[in-house]
Amino acid sequence: MDCGQRVEIPDIRAHFDAHGDAPDCAACVGIVKTASISFGQPMPEAEMTRAEAVTLDCDLMLVLGSSLAVYPAASFPLMAKRNGSGLAILNRDETPQDRFADLLINAEIGPTMRAIVQAL
Repeated sequence: MDCGQRVEIPDIRAHFDAHGDAPDCAACVGIVKTASISFGQPMPEAEMTRAEAVTLDCDLMLVLGSSLAVYPAASFPLMAKRNGSGLAILNRDETPQDRFADLLINAEIGPTMRAIVQAL
């Protein structure tokens, strides 16, 4: 987290399996964490700009397994919909955007996607 050094998940897992804890960063001896955004951290600007661009260019926004309650990422499905895209939501639980979906499936993602792929 301190220096931005990238560590691959298999390497972290191997260290954890061997020692029972996460490794320290080899570059700065700081904390190593997965490349995810925690609450309170800003979203990467370049990636958000790209996400907006592809959202405005898509024909179908497919949402899999999201509560659609955490912004700014939750704004993309409605942005796509307002721009003329279709919206499909596959989620086990209801979301605040279900009423806007052209296709809504409330089910487990794994079995549902397996069935869809097998049907193709």
